[in-house]
Amino acid sequence: MLQAGGVLDVLQDEVDRAKLPRFFRNFALIEAEVVSRLEYEPLLIPGLVQTEGYARAVFAGHCPPLDEDIVDQHTEARLSRQKLLARVPLAELSFVIAEEALQVESREHQHLGYLESQGVGCVVSGPADVSASVPSSCDRASCGRRP
Repeated sequence: MLQAGGVLDVLQDEVDRAKLPRFFRNFALIEAEVVSRLEYEPLLIPGLVQTEGYARAVFAGHCPPLDEDIVDQHTEARLSRQKLLARVPLAELSFVIAEEALQVESREHQHLGYLESQGVGCVVSGPADVSASVPSSCDRASCGRRP
């Protein structure tokens, strides 16, 4: 191996961040260090937990259209942010996603299975009767990430 003492890992993070849209780079720096995060998305699956196909479709639908190389670059960068889902120590992550977004996504990309495979424990569907949507096993201690 190169025995670079972790320098290449730091550089890879910088390369990944440079692939993100310019307006989002500062947020990505903050996101990488987060202890906890709560996100409410009434229309789309949050970027941090999007499948590759879903992320690609979001970027491909940009208006004005993006070049295919830019779509590839943004998709790769979005997926690289998912390192946050497995880092140690784990961040406490919670996502409230509207039922409509999950229905559209699950038809195309089976997103609920993907969320589970990434270890995201609770998905609360809304804005219908939210209290009826919360699984009985979903409490503060178990919500967000599974051990």
